[in-house]
Amino acid sequence: MQMTVMMMLVSPSFNFGKTLLIALVIGLIVAAIAVGSMASKLKTVSQRREANDYVTKGSLKMQVSRDNFLYKKTERRPRAQQNTPQNDAPRQNGPNGRPPAQR
Repeated sequence: MQMTVMMMLVSPSFNFGKTLLIALVIGLIVAAIAVGSMASKLKTVSQRREANDYVTKGSLKMQVSRDNFLYKKTERRPRAQQNTPQNDAPRQNGPNGRPPAQR
């Protein structure tokens, strides 16, 4: 078998680029099928604002409820305003009440 592979590589009719391209296409097709199969098994879940929907009733008993802030120092600085068409347009807020991240 090793001799046959060596003969193919040395053969003047062997086209390495074409063989590589065919191997890549076959690999991409197999990968697309595998990823598609895994993706079809995922459930679509909408995000909730509160954790109440994720906790089973009676399974969580809070003894103490308080916030521990690790850092006390806060600084507020005004943002520099730019006169661009993007800043003049009304903003659309996302589900968390904040504008979506710029890409």
